Amino acid sequence: VYHMKGTPPMAKKIMAYCLQRHAETADQRLQFILDGIRRISYDPVVLNQDGWTTKKSESAQGALGGAFLIGRRIIWQRYEALVIAFVRDEEFGCLWKAVWVEDLDTFDLEADELKDAMKKWDNKQAKLKRNQGSRSSGSSGSTRTFNKLFSVDGIENGIILAAPSNKASQGVMWPARVRHVVETSMTAAGTVRRNASKNLIQVVFLAPFWNGEVSSASKVAEVKDQYSLGPLFELDRIDATASNIQKYPFDSLSIEQLQSSFRFLGLPKAVFPRYLDSHRLAVALKSYAKTHIPKVYSHDDENASASASLTESHILSVKAPIYPQVVLNLPYDFILNKLPHPSEHATAASLSDGNSICEATINIDYIVRAMSPPECFGKSKNVDPVVSTALDTNTAILSPTREAKLSSETIDGLVNPNEEDTTWALGSFASNFLLDLFESNSNNNDLSSDGFAHIGQLILSLIAKLKQIASESDDGTKKRHSKTFLLQCIRVKGHGEETIGLCRAPIGIQKKTIVIEWRKTCERVYKRAIYVLSHKTVGNGITAVVTDSRCHGHVTANGAFERPVRIP
Repeated sequence: VYHMKGTPPMAKKIMAYCLQRHAETADQRLQFILDGIRRISYDPVVLNQDGWTTKKSESAQGALGGAFLIGRRIIWQRYEALVIAFVRDEEFGCLWKAVWVEDLDTFDLEADELKDAMKKWDNKQAKLKRNQGSRSSGSSGSTRTFNKLFSVDGIENGIILAAPSNKASQGVMWPARVRHVVETSMTAAGTVRRNASKNLIQVVFLAPFWNGEVSSASKVAEVKDQYSLGPLFELDRIDATASNIQKYPFDSLSIEQLQSSFRFLGLPKAVFPRYLDSHRLAVALKSYAKTHIPKVYSHDDENASASASLTESHILSVKAPIYPQVVLNLPYDFILNKLPHPSEHATAASLSDGNSICEATINIDYIVRAMSPPECFGKSKNVDPVVSTALDTNTAILSPTREAKLSSETIDGLVNPNEEDTTWALGSFASNFLLDLFESNSNNNDLSSDGFAHIGQLILSLIAKLKQIASESDDGTKKRHSKTFLLQCIRVKGHGEETIGLCRAPIGIQKKTIVIEWRKTCERVYKRAIYVLSHKTVGNGITAVVTDSRCHGHVTANGAFERPVRIP
């Protein structure tokens, strides 16, 4: 398939990536191939290159609808599906490609088949509305038992995907925080209200995009886009049903996964920054609840149901965690404005080595600690390893150049604080990123990570050797050592790359980033060696480009001229 004529280029890239991924077993290799085949079947770039239209049209095209039906929900073979592409085929006529929501398997439908699938979906929705209407108009006892045991995985962390009641949201599933019954039903006297609906739960939507028009004009200059004008949180009451609530699927921020899921929402591209901010908040709150809020009813549905009956609320409101007020009142607007815009992730994509681009999670616990003594007085104290790891992760969001300052304690033999000539200091060749890496592992007894200190010693010995050769005044001596030293630079560079490949990189830093910085360091030493070991020969120091006598007969002769230039 890879070498067949007409295979889309993106499909070739996906197949090549699946075949070149490192697999531990044959079963894992087969799974990689199957995942690649499934990805090819619904990837928007592959479909566009294969002639499919993946963008929904503004109006119906012809009697059949054409691309206007993209995004339409259907039922095919008794399972829910979504139309994702349209094409006009010379043999079969109009075809629509759909994907099953449950397992992302794709299939093609002709016009008659699509019409039947849409009719099944409409009939199902009409039946659900009739059932809800009959229950709401029935006795109070039936209303009280309706959906009272409905629950969703991960509710103990408080974050879900919910469908807003606001029509401007276009019915998309958006990250939201479920409010605990204590937050929703407490009166000023501290008692629980008894007249609240038992089928509705209160949720707080995170960074919604549909409320931008209600914002004041003074905020326009501070936001990233027009969809970020509205309030960062919006309170809503929704019905606790499977059609309105889903499990929140992310534990970490993978930009590639977010972009893939965003494509199926049918929203404008300008909404994606707001979409990314909402998941930044959702993952941060979910991570905080996982590690810092005790779980009371996480696996005890019987006690949770009893508590819901006592408080006359829904079981989801009982299972939701109670976040501290200091966590809910943090300046999230300020924090999100300091995080990189989605367009800035292009830099990280070039360093990802084929892996998914992951962004660090906002560490809410560390922010709260920073507001407590002694940090609030500008004094630091020894933080625990978990917080220290989170700091290292957060500082390596996009760029390999971190703003972490070096400690006052220097690496033994790497930096001499009394050395006046900084020309030969290690900092003149290696970036702060590598110096920090050498320092953090110089006293580490872990053999898998001590290799970073080893390559630091290698580059230091290389610089010391070059400094010794440069101190020689005899040009003949420099000439004899030039070839040997330059070959040694190449050997040290290759040995360092192999050592980095065998080491365990710190959390939040990819090995390719370290390799790139290591290559830059070796190239600086190499260039310094070329400059130091060069010797005078004949000529006036100007390098000229020599061309043949037929140069002006070439295609580029018109408007071209020759002149001596200096080659760097």
